[in-house]
Formats: sequence, C-alpha cells, structure tokens
Amino acid sequence: MITERLSTFIDGQRPELLERWIAKLRQSATGEKLPREDLEDRFRSYLQKLVEALKAAERGETGKEGLLAPVRSIAAEHGGQRLELGYDIAALVRDYAFLREVLDESLAAVDFEPTAKEQSVLAAVLMDGVATAVHAYTLERDAKVRAAAAKHVGFLVHELRQPLQTLRLRLDILARPGRTTSPEDVVAIHRSVQALSETIEDALFESRFKGLQELQLEEVDVTMLIRDVTEDVRYVAEAKGIVVHLESTEGPIALEADRRLLRSALSNLAYNAVKFSPDGSSVRLKASAPETGKVVFEVQDSCGGLPEGAVEKMFSPFVQLGKDRSGFGLGLALARQVSDAHGGALRVHNVPGTGCSFVLEIPATGVVRVQ
Repeated sequence: MITERLSTFIDGQRPELLERWIAKLRQSATGEKLPREDLEDRFRSYLQKLVEALKAAERGETGKEGLLAPVRSIAAEHGGQRLELGYDIAALVRDYAFLREVLDESLAAVDFEPTAKEQSVLAAVLMDGVATAVHAYTLERDAKVRAAAAKHVGFLVHELRQPLQTLRLRLDILARPGRTTSPEDVVAIHRSVQALSETIEDALFESRFKGLQELQLEEVDVTMLIRDVTEDVRYVAEAKGIVVHLESTEGPIALEADRRLLRSALSNLAYNAVKFSPDGSSVRLKASAPETGKVVFEVQDSCGGLPEGAVEKMFSPFVQLGKDRSGFGLGLALARQVSDAHGGALRVHNVPGTGCSFVLEIPATGVVRVQ
C-alpha cells in the first residue's frame, strides 16, 4: 500500500494525469476535433491548485473558503472558455467527471488509499470546481443572450423607424392644400409600407420558427409553391420596373416539407433578389428535381455581384451588405435555418458583374426535427 500523501502522489503524476485526461476528452464527441491547447485550457494550473489545496489541508489549514478560493478562479475561467468553444453544460460537467475518473484509476493502479480527510478535500475541490465552472458558463451565456436580444430589438426599432418617418413626411406633404398625389409619392409610400411589412414578417417568422418543436410536414406541390412565391413578389418588382421570370418546372414535382416555412424561406430569397436588383432589371425563379433525391429551388438576381468577403457574412443575422438597408438582416439567416431543419442546404453562387444565384436544396423524403 502506498503511504505517501495524496498531494505528493498527484503532484508527481500531473503530466501523466493530464495526458490521460486529454485522451478521455478526445473520446467524446465534443473534444474529438478540438486543438490540444483548447482542450487542455487551464487544467495544468487546476491540478497545481488542487495539490496546493491538499497540502494546505495537510498543514491543518482547514478553512473551506481558503482551500477553494485559488481553484475557483481557474474553474470560472475554464467555464467561460468552454462556452466559447461551443460546449453545452453536460460536456462541461464531463470535464470534471473525466478528471475524477483519471485520478481514481491512477490511485487504484498503485493500490493507493487516500485518508478520509484527503477524500473529503478532493471531493470538495472537484465539486466546487464543477459548480464554479457551470456558474461562470451560465452567467456568460445569459449575458450573450441578453446582448443578442438587445441587438435584435435595436435593429427592429431602427428598421421600423425609417419607413415610418418616410410615410409621415409623405403624408404631411400630401395633406398640404392644393397638393396632388404624384407617381413618386405612390412609389415612396408603397416602398415604405413594403419595408414595414417585410420587417414585421421577418420578426414574426423568426418568433414562430424558434417556437416550433418539429416540422409540420405535408405533401407540397412544388410547381404551385414556386408560382405562389413568384406572385407574392411580382407586385413589389413591378414598382421598380423589374421583370420576374418563372422558368417552367420539369413536370409535376412534389415533396414532403413544412409548406409554410418553405414558402417563407423562398419568399425571403425572392424579396431580397428584387430589393438588391436595379430598377428595370430582372429576377429569375426556378424549381427542379435532378436525379439526386432532392428538389432544387433557384433564385437569381441582377445585383451585379457581391463584394469580396461578402459570401461568408451574408447568412449571419443582422448583416446587411447592400445600399438598400430595409429589413434588419434576418431574411437569409432564416432561410438557412429552414433549409437546415429540412436536412437541406442553402448556398450562393456569386457572378461578379452580373448577380447572385441562391440555391435551396430540400431532400424529397425524410423527416428532420427542428434543432
């Protein structure tokens, strides 16, 4: 039986303990592909502080707060770092469970039996580390959620204010004695109303989407769906002199999907195409079913192409890349969420000097739950 102190044993085994702990993390789905430096994070320092806490207990310094305080700061930083890596709370807790497994295996391998006091201190340090890391994780996560919500509301307020101001100014002008309505008034009012409508619809769509537990699947007539989307956007296009071309589908096409969400996603793509295409240009919509087990929707605009680096940013919420700032940057992000929920994909082909082609692929069969 080993008779040395637990603190001395762990101190001498720290390199081996760390390697075995990393190996266990590698076996989990969360840590499988992360760089070693990200996985290891502050655990060298954590093991050192664990040893110091055990030594303090051996010297009779039994105040709990004094033993745990040095370890807490490291655990708190570790919790925040795991949040940045995309860990969930269960994966964070497993970090500490794996450490306890490694310690127990190492002790058992050499028949080391810690004293009751050593066991108590070890358990207290590990449990407090878990609690501190989770607390720090949740505080930072909640702060991020609040910041995102504030940003969302800020965008929404800003994007509602602008068209409302335009409407107010136009109506004030029209109310003047002797003032008659001009074509420019009609266009300005129409665009403002359309901007308000798009902003409100995006916000409602996002709210409904997040509240869904699963897709409401039904058989969708693809030909009718793409025609409905074309009609939805045609009136807005006509106000800019844009011609909307609907390319004929390859015979009857049907798929199992959430029709309401799919129509909203396609309408977002179509409205964006009109918004960013210049007056007097054209927009093209198409649906097809190639021999891939998927239905492919294409929306092609005449925006002239995207600036360098824009493709990587454009599917992020609240990002607006064009001069027309109407809408608050959710349309493409929501369309991608819909494609992901159906197990599909959304990508963009950029043709500099011409425009963009957005391609939405939806599997013809299968049920995928919303995450």
